[in-house]
Amino acid sequence: MPKKPTPEELMEELREVQACRSAITDLTSPSFDMHLVDRNNVARLQGFFDRYDERLLNDLEQVLRPDS
Repeated sequence: MPKKPTPEELMEELREVQACRSAITDLTSPSFDMHLVDRNNVARLQGFFDRYDERLLNDLEQVLRPDS
């Protein structure tokens, strides 16, 4: 059974999602100077998707694995 997240873990996850949204806004704003894009937020966005993909792959492997 998955462990219950702590309030601190949830707060950090929310901050990460906010940073990812900020990166998306920066990258999709037509008038935004691309030299001013916060590269740290873009890196966090990439890391977020990488971790999400990894978690989905692990979950899928668990579902597809035959019962032993």
